[in-house]
Amino acid sequence: MVTRNEKDVYNLHLSISRSSRNKPFKIRENFEGLEETPDYLFLKKLTKFFFDFPHIDPNIFFKAPYSIYPDEEWFDLKFFASLKAVNAYSIYFKSLQEKSPDSQENIEFIKNSLRFIGSFCIRNNILLSDYMKYSKGITSIWMKHIKEHKISVYVLLEFPEFYSTIQTTPSDEVYMFLGYIYDNLQTYINRYNTSVIARKFVKEGMKKISDFIEKNIKNKVV
Repeated sequence: MVTRNEKDVYNLHLSISRSSRNKPFKIRENFEGLEETPDYLFLKKLTKFFFDFPHIDPNIFFKAPYSIYPDEEWFDLKFFASLKAVNAYSIYFKSLQEKSPDSQENIEFIKNSLRFIGSFCIRNNILLSDYMKYSKGITSIWMKHIKEHKISVYVLLEFPEFYSTIQTTPSDEVYMFLGYIYDNLQTYINRYNTSVIARKFVKEGMKKISDFIEKNIKNKVV
């Protein structure tokens, strides 16, 4: 029997593959017979992959090859269950880092980052102002989040503590988590400071999620 998660993965693949080619799509509701097709094996593999690696955003994973290989019109489930798809995802993230913070892709990533941080703070009953100081063990949690591609560096640049944390953390540890971003930090700072859309978007978004977090954690029983 096709599980709920498998259905969600299938329909996400369907919607992104169609929308990436500017084509309409209809969510599949009847999955009868899918288990007898080769696609089901790849679907099961993909669903397990997303479960095993929760830091990988399925939306971005499915979008990646359409951005990296614009001449290709279709990527099936077999492709996404392969190492080529993982490589495309890695290449896409690196290309995302090279683009302007005002690019559509980066604005979308910033939006998802703000949502992620807001949800994280509410789950852990902390204010937005405590996010940069929050840690599990000796490592600040935001370093883990950025390494796992859950948050954009452009959102982090709006936290005053970001710079002090960078300066007080051993460089080898910072490099382990930030890697390419750490090597090119000044470039990211310059891009952010001169951005037309991203900086305003982050500032306004931070205010909104800060208010939302404060409202929601106040209502929690601690």
